[in-house]
Amino acid sequence: MSWIERFPVIRTLRFWAAFWTTVLFFTLFVAFFIAIWHVDRMMTFRSIEANLLFMFDEYHAEYLLGSEFEETGDFVPEDSLPLPVREARAHAWPGAVAVACLRESPALYCLCLSWQGQAVKARLDAEGRALSVETLVPTNRIENLNVQFNDEYHGVGYSNVFNLLVSGDGRQILAHSRVHPDELPKLAALAGTVPHGVFRTVNIGETEYRVRCAPTFDGNLFVFGTRLDTERDERIAAIFMVSLVLVFLASVVLGTVLAGKCVSGIVRVSAAAQKIQSGHYSQRVAHGNEGSEIDGLIDAFNSMVAHTESVITELRTISDNIAHDLKTPITRMRGKAELSLYHDNPGEQSLAEDIAEECDGMLSMINTMLEITRTEYDIQRRTRGVVDLHAEAMRAEDLFSPLAGDSGVALTVTAEEAAVLPQADVLQMRRLLANLLDNAIKFTPRGGRVSLTVRRIAQQAEIIVSDTGCGIPAAELPHVFERFFRSDKSRNIPGNGLGLSLVHAIVHAHGGTIRLDSREGEGTTVTIRL
Repeated sequence: MSWIERFPVIRTLRFWAAFWTTVLFFTLFVAFFIAIWHVDRMMTFRSIEANLLFMFDEYHAEYLLGSEFEETGDFVPEDSLPLPVREARAHAWPGAVAVACLRESPALYCLCLSWQGQAVKARLDAEGRALSVETLVPTNRIENLNVQFNDEYHGVGYSNVFNLLVSGDGRQILAHSRVHPDELPKLAALAGTVPHGVFRTVNIGETEYRVRCAPTFDGNLFVFGTRLDTERDERIAAIFMVSLVLVFLASVVLGTVLAGKCVSGIVRVSAAAQKIQSGHYSQRVAHGNEGSEIDGLIDAFNSMVAHTESVITELRTISDNIAHDLKTPITRMRGKAELSLYHDNPGEQSLAEDIAEECDGMLSMINTMLEITRTEYDIQRRTRGVVDLHAEAMRAEDLFSPLAGDSGVALTVTAEEAAVLPQADVLQMRRLLANLLDNAIKFTPRGGRVSLTVRRIAQQAEIIVSDTGCGIPAAELPHVFERFFRSDKSRNIPGNGLGLSLVHAIVHAHGGTIRLDSREGEGTTVTIRL
């Protein structure tokens, strides 16, 4: 048994509608959360990177000037300065290296320049006019930078940032902020691994940093880094996992509710179809506001059922009328034939016997046809109850043993006492066993065997009738349950081809299954499960 057969719910539309709704809702949530996380991380990186750029410009200026940089404003790239300011700078200090450019206001700019071994701090207006110029030859750059590294942390704390100035070859640490001695060589080594002027995320031990390395005006290297809040990421991850579980549960509930709503109309139509299959042709499906598509399906279904009910009622009436119309004259013919039996003329008596026998056959055929129709459409509404198949099998053995003996056929009956049907029609069960045994004995030659086995398998009762008769050709097997169908080999045997049709109708009316296995010349086996 496959896993799909073990879990039949997997094959339902309700399951797949709920499944894909859950998958869609869950996937959208995960994608949304990941997008929010990436946006938050990107904004965090931008904030950190903006602060690192600010620190580089400020410390670079202080390294140039050898003193604290006290001007206020926004650091800007040199190429964004107004053209008059750039022209004045090139004219007054040709070949100077711009270390830091500060915009104090739209009309006031401060430039820190390295020019001819001197440090120049100049303030110019937007027209390029110099308002103040300070020229220095600092001798305490490294000492001042050490002081600034350890005094200014811009509100982020000692443990969250590190600042280093290393030699151009990366071998000597010239200045550094407060860093654990064991981590200092690792931080200094970043000068040789992180490309200059770009931002990288690196791990130092168990700590994650956002790092930038950039050269100074005199060829040394700044290495700046800000610690990333991994604990915050862990909290976000924990929140994500909890939210994931809650959203999954919510999506399952929501998907199940939505799926139930979507297929409720189909379920009601299916339930009505099953009742109609049992013969309740007056069954109709009411609208339930499930949508125009379901309403259209319900309307079409109700219309189809109404038309089917009308046709079946009409056919039932016609067939009943025909059957009754045939039974009446046939009964009269049989009565007259029976009266003729009392005449003295032997020829008339023989003719009357033949007529009576033919009338009996026609009446039997008509009654069987009516019985099949009533059984298929549950017209008679018979009361069902507990049927002991063991007792019925023994009864059938008593009934058919004489017939089997006269035909020279060995009849064997095996029945388990546990084979009991809680809801069945006892008369139809007797008719079923009788037809099967009658057919088996009829088509089994002398010296053959017929067996009836009744047993319980799980929650089902199984009836098996086997014979060693002539068998049925493979080409004729699909037609054996059709009315009036007779195999070519059975044409010379009395019968009307309705026995198996009635058996099939009884099994179908009881919600069971019937299988016929036969090989030409090797016999036939009929297996029924109820």
